Amino acid sequence: MILINLLPEERRPVERTPLPRFLTYVAGVLVASLQVAFLLSYHVSKIPDKKQSIEIAKKERADLKMEADKVDAIDKEIQRLGNIRKTLGDLESDRVCWGRILDRLCDSVPDNLWLVSLTIQRQGGSGSMGPADVRKYTLKMSGMSLGDSDAEASRNVTDFIRNLTKNFKARDAASAVLAPPPGSQPKQDYDPVLGVRAVEPYLHFITKTEVTLPAVKDKPSQKRDARQFAVDMTLETIPYSEKAQLEQQKTAPPKS
Repeated sequence: MILINLLPEERRPVERTPLPRFLTYVAGVLVASLQVAFLLSYHVSKIPDKKQSIEIAKKERADLKMEADKVDAIDKEIQRLGNIRKTLGDLESDRVCWGRILDRLCDSVPDNLWLVSLTIQRQGGSGSMGPADVRKYTLKMSGMSLGDSDAEASRNVTDFIRNLTKNFKARDAASAVLAPPPGSQPKQDYDPVLGVRAVEPYLHFITKTEVTLPAVKDKPSQKRDARQFAVDMTLETIPYSEKAQLEQQKTAPPKS
């Protein structure tokens, strides 16, 4: 049935929104306001802060990259200087005074003895042979010794070996080699004049023979007792670091 309100308009009751609907409207407005406020605060505050943090992080990253580049440059320079030092050390270790070595070799030859052949062979310097920057040279000598008797010819060879041992040992007591590690074989003295340390000469063989000397002026040809022999001697350089340590020991003040 249709209801008709016959009251005058000014006396009619005012139509109001139902309370549940009104509360729903109010809640919707509050939610929308909060969302707008959150978005405004995010755009006005959060985003600039994040951008600023990103810029700071980029700047720190750039600074760190510059520092890393400097460290890499220093590492490369250290490596370059290390290679130069190693090269100089190798050159220093390989510097051998062959002229002085030959002079001492000549001084070691006694009368009535001469060398028939002399060869110098370079050995490797790594593995069990020793440090990689150590150079080893083997002097292979063969010759002949004369004498009025077989004993005298043999004695000349013995004198030659003794002279080699004497002339190729260090003549300066302050340049004696460092004490070897326990269990290793002791080495000969290092001679800074020659630039090497010498290992004791080794007599490979000595053979008795007889030679005929040709006639000279009024002397007729004659037969003499002789000895053929072969001797090896090893010369080795020492590392640059060991040389420096020897120099320090040589220049260090004496202990009280």
